[in-house]
Amino acid sequence: MSVWTRVGPEAERRAVGMLRDELSSGRWAERNRDLFALDAAELGLRLITA
Repeated sequence: MSVWTRVGPEAERRAVGMLRDELSSGRWAERNRDLFALDAAELGLRLITA
């Protein structure tokens, strides 16, 4: 179940816009630089591919 179905389209637009700004400015990478060194991370979601 996606969280976006519960928060609504306006909250989703705000969140996506904020993430876009953070990614394009490099702030996200700076704040999360420790993640780049990880081989794996438990973030609560799973992507299964075959």
